[in-house]
Amino acid sequence: MKKGLQTVFAFALTLSVAALTACGGQPAAQNPTSYTKDNPMIIKFSHVVTEDSPKGKASKRFAALMAQKTGGRVKVEVYPSSQLYRDKDELEALQAGNVQLIAPSTAKMVGINPAFQVNDLPFLFKEHDAVVKFWDGEYGKKLFNSLESKNLKGLALWELGYKQFTSRKPIAKVEDFAGQKFRTQAGKVLDAQFKALGAAAATIAFGETYKQWYDNLPADIKKAFDESIQESTKYQRELAAKLDEESKTRIVKSGKLQMVQMTPEERGKFIQKMEPVYKEFENTIGKDMIDAARKM
Repeated sequence: MKKGLQTVFAFALTLSVAALTACGGQPAAQNPTSYTKDNPMIIKFSHVVTEDSPKGKASKRFAALMAQKTGGRVKVEVYPSSQLYRDKDELEALQAGNVQLIAPSTAKMVGINPAFQVNDLPFLFKEHDAVVKFWDGEYGKKLFNSLESKNLKGLALWELGYKQFTSRKPIAKVEDFAGQKFRTQAGKVLDAQFKALGAAAATIAFGETYKQWYDNLPADIKKAFDESIQESTKYQRELAAKLDEESKTRIVKSGKLQMVQMTPEERGKFIQKMEPVYKEFENTIGKDMIDAARKM
């Protein structure tokens, strides 16, 4: 029987609509009447997950809200499951103006600002609410604002759920990680966390229009855009939380994996193991940001 461990590391959240790009050859008009229901502004929204995922459903909700709030003068075309671009190509397509919105993981922003690695630091946040508070507050805004130096606009954060570790061998405590190898996304923090645990990582791939575009949107369309982002973000987070609980229940009922709930004592041992990792990335991420996250 395969056995797995549910370990809550840093809550892995997706940076939604992290950037905007030129409207595919359709420059934003200053005159709101330039776009009509018969001649709408087209916004292409590309992401790499399925339509029935929380991100997929929220992106469709965003499209519907934009159509409703603008009376059909804006049409959002959603392309899920890498229909247009693969995970590694999305940001480049965005910067080239071939799409207007993407929803990449925060890991994809590390090349622009290494401080986005704060999201990968294991056990940094005490609980889910602390993650939301961090990203919706001062430090989340600081990270989003850092994208503007590259003419990008960060808008909201969508959730992917908790990191989970599964193994053919039982893993219930720190020592159980030693000598094992785990598949993971690329990232220096992720490599460091496994090294600290005596394990190894095998990297796998997951299957910013220019800010001026956003700034030049007609006032009423920008208002509709911001409202739609806020409403679809709330919807996405609710879906992600619901899916996380449903998935947990389904795994337990399947009988194919044993889910181990970490005790406070064992969690403390993991945090102790991760202290050198926090220290290693203080200069890269910022000690103030790491300390703020731990205090949330």
